[in-house]
Amino acid sequence: DFGVVAVVTRGGNVSLVDTKAGDQVIPIVGKHTGPITSALWVLSNDDSGCPQSMLCLGGKDRVVSMTNEIGDTVGSLELDDEPTSLRAITSNEQTFLLINKCGKSLILYSLSQKKIIHEYAFE
Repeated sequence: DFGVVAVVTRGGNVSLVDTKAGDQVIPIVGKHTGPITSALWVLSNDDSGCPQSMLCLGGKDRVVSMTNEIGDTVGSLELDDEPTSLRAITSNEQTFLLINKCGKSLILYSLSQKKIIHEYAFE
């Protein structure tokens, strides 16, 4: 239970509501220029190995943004097509983001290394 809820509008605006801090609202600005098409909360380890929750958002602007629970950007990935869905997997204590790129390919992105590991094209 993170205690933080993400509220997303059609225009791509995002606010985090911290229910453990008396419903404090944290506006998230400048992450996306258009509608959000996918969202996912992920629990992974930060650079020092400490657990960190992050909100991953994919948008029609062809960007996947990664934001921590206090609204700071921890990563961003520009794609050549729209990310239509996001999933997370953990293997050997590493967390990966699976990005469905408009039904054309599946991207395996390492959250710890902040890089694309492989892109699998659909035939």
